[in-house]
Amino acid sequence: MSAKSFIKELINQQEHSSLEFKTGWNEEAILKTICAFLNTEGGWIIVGHSQKEVVGLPNISEHNVIELKQNALDNIFPQPLVYVQLETIDEKSVVLLNVLKGSRQPYSYLKKYFIRRGSQTVEAGPDDVSLILRSSNQYTSSWEKLTTVDAQYTDLSESEIISTINAANNLGKTKSLPDFPKEFLSYFQLIDYTAVKNSAVILYGNEPTKFLPNVAYVLQICLKELLEIGSAILK
Repeated sequence: MSAKSFIKELINQQEHSSLEFKTGWNEEAILKTICAFLNTEGGWIIVGHSQKEVVGLPNISEHNVIELKQNALDNIFPQPLVYVQLETIDEKSVVLLNVLKGSRQPYSYLKKYFIRRGSQTVEAGPDDVSLILRSSNQYTSSWEKLTTVDAQYTDLSESEIISTINAANNLGKTKSLPDFPKEFLSYFQLIDYTAVKNSAVILYGNEPTKFLPNVAYVLQICLKELLEIGSAILK
């Protein structure tokens, strides 16, 4: 099936949790919807359609599509995998986006979380984010990426985190590493929103055994995570 035929099939549907039509090109609104699809079941976005007819995007070019892809990579965290294509329907330009359900939930756009509620994109509240985290943990087999129950950011040693950042900066190979502790941890997925991961407790916990009684045993499980982080810092 061609892209045009597929778009026409989508157009015959009503908006729902996995399908959204956008009349005009509003990049911020598109990125929020991408984030929402990543945090739920994925979906399709058609820009340039009113749900009733093709209105087109006369001023949108491949340059805008490339720019949207880059902004998604720069502003949605963790980085998403999004398909974006400029197509022509009834001699008018539309943009088709396909967003797969994120495998590293929760995802944030400009440090805010979004979800789908029916056919609407809404900002996620703390309870929504907590539900995403619990659901995500059910499908992950990586121990170090699990959320440590009852652990908070204040249970981590900021001085140790800062020492790591300074050591990385001294290497002179850290073009895009965050300078602030929380952003640094988020960058390496050691924390998500208010959730602290097991690897963060192992690496920077003031009292790791308070949350992980068998910490000596599981240290070897975290070795892979430590090596990955170290490798990323040295790049």
